[in-house]
Order: sequence, then structure tokens, then C-alpha cells
Amino acid sequence: MPCPSLIAPTSAGFVSPNDNLDLTEIIRALYIGIGRDLAVTMASGRVLTFSLVPDGSMLPLRISRVPANRQHRGEHCRAHVSPPLRSVS
Repeated sequence: MPCPSLIAPTSAGFVSPNDNLDLTEIIRALYIGIGRDLAVTMASGRVLTFSLVPDGSMLPLRISRVPANRQHRGEHCRAHVSPPLRSVS
């Protein structure tokens, strides 16, 4: 796998949870459309579970895998995410 960098991505896409395969590249942020508990494998290999991630959250994390199996849990963290920004008309 290439060395992860902090340069801007060339594209955006969907993440398909998978217990056996890493993402094609290490991502630097993950948008959560519908909130829930979320297990991830960080670029370092550390597995974390974030509890109660709110709808519409953007998590600035360097992630290499999003497991499909919800039993795949590592260290438990609480997601402290600011509410999404809303435009004012």
C-alpha cells in the first residue's frame, strides 16, 4: 500500500464495509449519512468503535478499513462531533 499522505483526494466515493479487505486507499475523512455506532480500522492498524455518531457527521479520520461485521470492535470511543453546518437564508 502506498504511503498515506495528507494531500487532497482526487475524487470522492462510497465506502463499502468489508471485514476482509482494506479500502483501495487510506481515506482522510468519512461522512456519516445515517448515524450509528461505527467500527473502523485506522491507518495505524488500531481498531476503534465510535458510539452514537450523529447523522450528517464528518469524521476527520485516517481510515484503512470499515468492517461490515458489527461484532468487530476495538477500543471504545465516544464521537464528539459538532452538528452539521446549516445555511442561513
